[in-house]
Amino acid sequence: MRKNSYFYLLFLLFIDIYAENRFDTELLSFSLEDLTQLQVSSVANRYESDSPKSASAVTVITEEEIKRHGYKTLEELLQNVVGFDKAYHVFRSLVSSRGFRQDINSNYLLLVDGHRVNESAYSGFGNAHIFPMMDTIKRVEVIRGASSTLWGGSALNGIISITTKKGSDYADGNRSGGVVEGSMDYEFENRRSIFNATYAKSSEEYDITLSALYFDNDAEITGLYGYGTTANIPFYDAQAIYHYKPSYQIYTKARYGDFQLNVHYSDYENQDNIETSSKKNSKGYLDYHSNWIELLYMPKITDTISLEARFFYDDKKKEYHREPLDGSPAFKSRKYQDRGYGTEIILHQNGDDYHMLAGLFAQFQRLSVFEKDKFSPGANIDQILDDKVYAGFTEINYRGVESWIFTLGARYEYSDTRGDRNSFLPRAMVYRQISDNSYIKYMLNTGSLRPTLITTRGFVYEENGNRYYAKGADRSQESLSHSIQFGYSSDDLYFTALFFYDTIKDLILWGGKAYSGEVNGVPSQLWETNLADITQKGIELEAKWHPEGEISYYATYSYADTSYDHEWLKYDERKLFSLIGSEYTDSSLKMAGASEQNWNFGFDWDVTPNLAWNFNYHGRYGVLSIYPNPDWKKFGFEHFFDINIRYINPFSTRTEIDLYVKNITDNRGRFPTGYGEVETQLGRQVGLKIKMIR
Repeated sequence: MRKNSYFYLLFLLFIDIYAENRFDTELLSFSLEDLTQLQVSSVANRYESDSPKSASAVTVITEEEIKRHGYKTLEELLQNVVGFDKAYHVFRSLVSSRGFRQDINSNYLLLVDGHRVNESAYSGFGNAHIFPMMDTIKRVEVIRGASSTLWGGSALNGIISITTKKGSDYADGNRSGGVVEGSMDYEFENRRSIFNATYAKSSEEYDITLSALYFDNDAEITGLYGYGTTANIPFYDAQAIYHYKPSYQIYTKARYGDFQLNVHYSDYENQDNIETSSKKNSKGYLDYHSNWIELLYMPKITDTISLEARFFYDDKKKEYHREPLDGSPAFKSRKYQDRGYGTEIILHQNGDDYHMLAGLFAQFQRLSVFEKDKFSPGANIDQILDDKVYAGFTEINYRGVESWIFTLGARYEYSDTRGDRNSFLPRAMVYRQISDNSYIKYMLNTGSLRPTLITTRGFVYEENGNRYYAKGADRSQESLSHSIQFGYSSDDLYFTALFFYDTIKDLILWGGKAYSGEVNGVPSQLWETNLADITQKGIELEAKWHPEGEISYYATYSYADTSYDHEWLKYDERKLFSLIGSEYTDSSLKMAGASEQNWNFGFDWDVTPNLAWNFNYHGRYGVLSIYPNPDWKKFGFEHFFDINIRYINPFSTRTEIDLYVKNITDNRGRFPTGYGEVETQLGRQVGLKIKMIR
């Protein structure tokens, strides 16, 4: 049935080739000047501004670049952002940057049209960040480094902001019947299927976009294999991050006058590696439901003053369950629901030589934990936890001195439940225009991340008939970032070089019983605690070159030296155990599981006005092992070649075809761990995508 659908779409495509020409050909050529004009950020300063003049290090990926490079998931896109990469972890798909890896993705704030997607309960954003929604994306902004002053907690190490397309962004969206766009993407390696349908309509008074997506991926579960006398024998754990059952996503974005309404629903089921044992006794699944609604009111009050008001409601639910392979009835092992609502109100004043903003933020969350769970503390007894966050922030961007720009901002945040109750988060920038083509700027940014709600306060944990008090982290994770950036741009060249020195204090450790003993005379276990401080220093380079002709080039390179400040994990000023030889570091004290160096080189070739070819080479080097062992080689090297060919049919019905080959050399990623070897489920990925617009 599935194959017949593909042949039918291909048949329609070739019929279109002979149809009557009814619109102008869409040219693929895109000059560097056009690209640099699109380097506008609405996230770095909370209003639209040139990203080089913002107080944060920003990478902007446009809709055109997404199409040219053939990104199918947000994870693929992030691997091509300078300094960013996929982190190494047996259990989950993680984001890393600047040589930093944490067990969960709480330290990067994920935004969709300004809405905070992160969950406060547990993992920030997990496998959901690879859920594909690329056809609806207008722009992705990646803020590199601490960014909590204007956006609050979870922006400790960066922001990933997705701006989706509105009705007026679609060709012919303003015609009376609107426009319908559909796409089908099939990858042969893992039998991945993605179907997306979008309706868009725009006018002067209103604008609406409605999109629906279906996703299925049959990636095989990859085992974790041990060394020594039991070499290549499946171990206890399994790598199943990319094995999805049919999953769905619906998103509506509507505007009327000064009001905008965004409504999101997603429901996906992932064969979960944590719950899957390769001892062949069970399979585990993760059901994730995410619903949120956000109402925005953005009027212009006077010629210089405007208002931005957000009101939002979130309802996220996770269910982990197992399917025993011996035929016994399936049972759920845990379930929790994270509900919350809040508001954010910002006043903007834009003068001739300054922009000033002031805002208030309030959020209320309730976490409900149900059913027995031997993995997380407290889930064996029904729990309800409430969390409240209040914040005020302000910033001024002053450009009244010739060739100079100054930014100064601060945030005060109060939380009544998790970690430090009070946080003061300043930031500053000094920008100097050196010439018409070059600039230099210094940036100071701060970040904060509170402990996760699910492992924080007063859980009682039962194991083998014993009751324990499961202690959470006492302090918030705090970051301070110093960076200097030099930039140059001309008609055919764009280049930036950034040097950074970051510190993260009270690094939060999650994910295991780090300590069992007595705390104040009570049997206790540390499920989440504050680890050693770390230091990050390095360089990030970006370049785009568009000489005369049909070929343009791009390149990124980053180096990060990220290391712990001492070798001991401490609690209450006591040394609990040495980090050396454990899963965190080795005698070098370098952070494990994140690459030290990343590079990305490629070119875009406009073969004809309707045919484009992208070639990309991506590599990484560093302590790729997640569980280093002094007896094994700890440094590793991986690299991948990708090709994306894009064709636009210039006839009656607009049709686009992408033919892509990822990891051409089929150097399936394998890297050592403390248990053995993990296969990262790459392989040679060949796929075909067809998009039709009517």
